[in-house]
Amino acid sequence: MPLSFRALVAGADAPPWRRYVPDFEYHLCDLARLLKEQLTGTPALRAGLLLLKNIFERDMRAALRQIADALQEKANRQNLLPMAAYLAATRTETEMREFAQQVARYAPKLEGVVMETYAETLLKRGMQQGVEQGRQEAVLGYTFRLLRRRLGELSTRAQAEVRRLSPEQLQQLGEDSADFKQAADLSAWLKVCKGNQES
Repeated sequence: MPLSFRALVAGADAPPWRRYVPDFEYHLCDLARLLKEQLTGTPALRAGLLLLKNIFERDMRAALRQIADALQEKANRQNLLPMAAYLAATRTETEMREFAQQVARYAPKLEGVVMETYAETLLKRGMQQGVEQGRQEAVLGYTFRLLRRRLGELSTRAQAEVRRLSPEQLQQLGEDSADFKQAADLSAWLKVCKGNQES
């Protein structure tokens, strides 16, 4: 991986862009290899570095205590919500509760804020999954209407096979169904699609 910023930007050396793309080298550091004692700086910075260093650890309880300790001073708490949101997106509910309890040792009112952030993250995740599922159902419904218009009622088996198709396959089926004349055309299409998946 290049450490030059300019090397990361496609077309950075082209004449119209050359003077606008900064040319510097950045320092890339694997935090997982550093000891916690090597993470220095302001308490807020240390808390952020500890979070990033430990985010993929199997057991993060000790790190959560250290992060909460670094955030105990009121001036450092502006970083609490972004850290809680990052934790909520990557860790379990048990770990979120642990973090909330650690934060509550210094600021009892903030325990609820941490858990509220976790709840918001879960709600957003659920809404996103619902939207995706809704899109899938809409594409599926549209595909079935196209097929019924072309071929009449579909067999239970054909319906089940169509339901197992990915969104991309459903879209392709919708396009290809314009050429279908009979139910055998759909069966042949599904057989080819299934053969492509297996190979």
